[in-house]
Parts: sequence; structure tokens; C-alpha cells
Amino acid sequence: MTVEPTSKAARVAIYKPGAANAPVVRNIDGLWHAVSGVVATVSAADNGTTAARLGWLQMPVGNSRRGRLRRVETITALGAAVGADLTVMFSPIAFQRFTFTGAFSGALITPSDRILADANNADLRTAATGATVTLSQAVADRMGLTPFVDFATAAWWISVAPMFADWDPDSEDEYLDFGPGEGIVFFQFDAGNTSWRSIVSLAWDEYTP
Repeated sequence: MTVEPTSKAARVAIYKPGAANAPVVRNIDGLWHAVSGVVATVSAADNGTTAARLGWLQMPVGNSRRGRLRRVETITALGAAVGADLTVMFSPIAFQRFTFTGAFSGALITPSDRILADANNADLRTAATGATVTLSQAVADRMGLTPFVDFATAAWWISVAPMFADWDPDSEDEYLDFGPGEGIVFFQFDAGNTSWRSIVSLAWDEYTP
């Protein structure tokens, strides 16, 4: 029997041991949280292979563990004064699977451990230095968009609240599993407006097969 908590209520499901539809429950080696920091949207798109200022979550080639992306939250907000009309105001963010050869040696984002003594094998990098990245399947896209406001003629101000978007699977079956030489990249997939700022927060675990 398993209890699967959700945002609304707890669901209880009974499975026959070894049944094909039984949920995946793994003993994990650790759980980590990381945040990108505040990143400015740029006018040109990232390519996700050599440019992805929100980061590459990767498991080094030859590692004995596998990782699972468990949750992603994106926050997008206006981060600069705007003195002209708001017309094409957006910040497009995607996360996508990738494979790679070589070894990442770019700057690290230090994660927070569930237990301080746990040591992570996967890591989040802000540069792909040392690795040759090949993009694979897209997972999700996010886009923040504001309505048109004519500052030249309008006699009022508009407040644009931060926009939140979550990728938060209900069960372990939906976690994104990645092994050695694989990972998930978080990047700006299209041209955007430089008035936007974004933050990506994520959580992953690791297990030994």
C-alpha cells in the first residue's frame, strides 16, 4: 500500500507486489535543491548547447549514479524601469533533455542538501565549458507576457505581478531520470525583452542502480 499526497488530499492506492502498474519507489542517495539566481532576459535566444544562462543539470560521464529531476519552479518579473510602450514584453524559458561528451568544467551553482553530509554527484553548471552538448527531447516551455500599455497617452500606471510556473509531478513515475552523460538544460529558447528577470529553482535526487 502506498499513500500519495497531493495538493488537495491524500490518495491511498493498494498494489499487488510486483505488479506492472505499481509505482516506482526508490531508495535514494540524497536530495538537493538549487536556484539559478536572478538572470536577465536577453534580446537573442540561447541555443541550449553553448549558451544557457539558467544552467545545465548534468550527471558526469562514467558516474555510478543516476539522477531524477523532481521539481522545477520558474519566477518571471519585470526587473527594469520601462519608459516606453509595453508591446512585445515576454521572457521565454524552456527545459530540455540533453546528452553530452567530455566533462563540464564551467562555473558551479552550489546546491542545498537535504542532509548536510550528503554529497551530490550530479551538479548544476552555468557554462558548458569542457562538454559537447546535444539537445534531445523538450520537457516544457514557459513564457511570461504582459498586455500592451500605451504610456504616451495613458494617464495611469500598471503593476505587473511576478509570474510563477511549476513543473511538479504527482508521483515518482513522472520524475525525469537521467544517467551518466545526460542531463536537463534550462534556457531562454526564443528572443525576449531585456526588461524581464527570471529565477529557476529546482530539486533532484540521486540513486545507485
